Amino acid sequence: MASMAGPTVGQTYDIRLGCNLLDKKEQDRVLLEIEKADPILTVICPPCDPFSILQNFRRNRNSKEWLKRGKGSASFCNANC
Repeated sequence: MASMAGPTVGQTYDIRLGCNLLDKKEQDRVLLEIEKADPILTVICPPCDPFSILQNFRRNRNSKEWLKRGKGSASFCNANC
């Protein structure tokens, strides 16, 4: 859709496409690519599952790993917006 309006469309980074943004090395690689592309707009969406109201039904929602995942993705997004 955006490419039809004129701007070029950049890369998509998603866990389902093999890009784990919770991994520090992967974050660094993505940041280098973003800097090189010098986009006008960057959209970063952290995984919503650690913050979703529906996750209150999970038994291990407050585990250290769960909270670490949420904090890690939010930190990366906040630092690069």
